[in-house]
Amino acid sequence: MLKKFKIFNLRETFLTTVSNIYLIFISLFIIFGRSFSGIYIFSFRMAELLIGFLILFSLIFVIAQPKIKIKFDMFHNQFKFFQLLLVLFFLSFFSNKGNLLDTYTYKSSSYIWTISIIFFTFILLNYSDTKKYHKYIFSVSLPITYFFSTIHYPEIFINFFLEFSDKWDFVKASDILLAFTLANTSNYLLFKNRFNSFIYFSISSAVLLPLFLFMSKGSFFPSLLFIFMFFINYLKTIKIKNLKSLFVILISIVLFVLSTYEVWGNLNFEKGEFNVSTEESLLKLNTLGRGISDIADQKDTVDVFASLYVAKYTGYNRLYSTDMMLDWRFQIWQDVTRDLFWYSEYLENPNNYTLVRNELSKRDYKYLLVGLGYNEMLPAMNHWERQGSDGSNENVHNYFFNVLGRGGILQLLTICVFIIAMIFDIKDKQLRNVFIITLIPIYLTSFFDTSMESFRFPFVFYSGLVILFKLNQKNLSDI
Repeated sequence: MLKKFKIFNLRETFLTTVSNIYLIFISLFIIFGRSFSGIYIFSFRMAELLIGFLILFSLIFVIAQPKIKIKFDMFHNQFKFFQLLLVLFFLSFFSNKGNLLDTYTYKSSSYIWTISIIFFTFILLNYSDTKKYHKYIFSVSLPITYFFSTIHYPEIFINFFLEFSDKWDFVKASDILLAFTLANTSNYLLFKNRFNSFIYFSISSAVLLPLFLFMSKGSFFPSLLFIFMFFINYLKTIKIKNLKSLFVILISIVLFVLSTYEVWGNLNFEKGEFNVSTEESLLKLNTLGRGISDIADQKDTVDVFASLYVAKYTGYNRLYSTDMMLDWRFQIWQDVTRDLFWYSEYLENPNNYTLVRNELSKRDYKYLLVGLGYNEMLPAMNHWERQGSDGSNENVHNYFFNVLGRGGILQLLTICVFIIAMIFDIKDKQLRNVFIITLIPIYLTSFFDTSMESFRFPFVFYSGLVILFKLNQKNLSDI
């Protein structure tokens, strides 16, 4: 009996240690982003090794699960759809004559393997002694990320990544947005005093909005939507604590101005230098009013809504945008869709691909169902103008179109149903609403970005969903 007790304690201690390391990794991915995932371990980057681990875990787990009978409770439906995704992966793989020994196969299909992070996180943290403060890793990591991105990035870390990683770079806007949403969601769910979580929400929103606007429209608009939806959730708290809430909002406005000046160098939201004249102080009311109103006059954000138009090109209609970056994405997405019908002709005429696509000769619905596979970059990206200045870009900058291109309509529908199942598996209505508010900006930014095709973003995302919404869900349901 004593021996069994010691073995149990030893196993629990081991799992708790591993879970603590796992949580630290989540924080490091948030703070250092791409630089951290590119650290070399022997001749492989960390993200590559972790993808390899997830591939083995996925296959072994799916095969062994019926025997070990792990109870997933809230993950029953997700696990079924994940099994279906694996079947569809092999269907696309064999239909396109894939090569199991080619590492590119696993790189291009990483969006499937990273989903297994949900099950790994659940198993690890559900059977270890996790503390409540573990769920605040997002709230602690977010301000550090902002500090490194805007105020000062310590040289010691820059030198470390230049030495041991494949590159050093600032954290991407989509990664900061992810940390921002998870941090505020965790506070909303876990703070006993709702007003305290409102303080964090108000200040973090004010400080980060200028940064999102500066870095990426694809993150700025989702962050605005998230702030608006969460602000509605806080209306009851604001009414109860009206004077305190007003004070917090005023402080947040001041911080918004200071953050704008820190990020942009001016209060006009123009990427250039700004000199404050002797008659115009940074904190004067007229400067404050001008800075806030100017956000609505930026051509590169507001004009996007009025930039869309349809025009004929080589005999068929295409969607265009006067915004250069948005138009660049539109043309790629439309080509990805069209390639599913004419890919077989491309294989016969690879040197005359543009002509084949534009002539609209014959259609082949096989690739619409199973996708173009994982052997090489999608044909839509096989043009020097779309591959970036260094010729390395091959991402279509859209999670859903990437799934469609690689795995076809069957995989895309499965992914969509998987997302819907995650929502409806949460039985508590109020908790489900918070879950939806969290998902919308994350998937919206992934609609215009390559975030889900990386490792770090889905790692933090799926781990965060499990930590915040799935573990101890009964205790969170009375929010």
